[in-house]
Order: sequence, then structure tokens, then C-alpha cells
Amino acid sequence: LRFDTSYPNARILKMEQNYRSAPQIVSIADSFIQKNIQRHPKHMQSVRTIRGTVREIKVFDRFSQYRYLAAAAAHCQAETAILFRNNDSVLPLIDLMERQGTPFCFRQESLPFFTSRAVCDISDIFRLALYPADSEAFLRVYYKLGLYISREEAEKAVF
Repeated sequence: LRFDTSYPNARILKMEQNYRSAPQIVSIADSFIQKNIQRHPKHMQSVRTIRGTVREIKVFDRFSQYRYLAAAAAHCQAETAILFRNNDSVLPLIDLMERQGTPFCFRQESLPFFTSRAVCDISDIFRLALYPADSEAFLRVYYKLGLYISREEAEKAVF
């Protein structure tokens, strides 16, 4: 928020034009953004003119959200898209859709569940718990365990 004070010759450019979403979606997103008072003022606007409807679905936890989306996807009669913040967020939904046999296409070339970063980290932690001498697993996860040791110290400990 103090960017213009720290860099007085810089320009602040606002990304207020949305070229992807319908006006109804952008309007709702903008009203959500307006609730954050610790930001530079801006208002989102849609460039598109397509119309549609927006429904609010209340779910109370992340897994309920995934179950809702998987059930909705199973009954879709037309091509439908689900947007995610990042690729790791989609893993539980992919798992549910695979289990229920719902066909889907993931935009990324491949995202096998068991080779995703989150699953590999958990697997390495379990491997380390079972085999404390597994130096490779240790080096892959030590910094995620809050051990507060440097890479150099970790390598010295295992070699």
C-alpha cells in the first residue's frame, strides 16, 4: 500500500478490465473485492456482454464443495468449466470424479494424483516416519517440517 511512497516515480497500473468472465460474475467478484479496505481502490468491470445466471451455493467446508462439484459435473449435459486457484486445489475433485466415473478433461497435460507435489510430500513424510534413515526422503521434506536447519546442515546430517 505504500508502493507509491517508496517509489515516487513509479506508476500504479490497475487491472480492472476482465476479458474472460460474464458481467454477472465480475460484478459479484467486485463486490467481494470492495470488502477489503486495505487495498488501492479499484472496480472490476467485464468487457464481455454475454449474459448468464449466477447462483450462490452454500457449503461449509472444502470437501463439501468438492462433493457438490463432482455431483454437478456428473449431471452436466453441456461442456462446463471449473476454475481453480492452483493445480493442487483440483486434486480432490479429480479423485472424486474418477471414482464416480465422470469424464473430465484437465487443461494441464497430465496431473497424475500420486505424483502431485502435495501427495509426494505426504508420501515422503510417511516414508521418513517408517524409515528414519531414508536420507533422500529427509532431504525432500526437512524444510517443510519446521526443523529450522539450512540445506547445508541437512546434507551434512545425512551424508
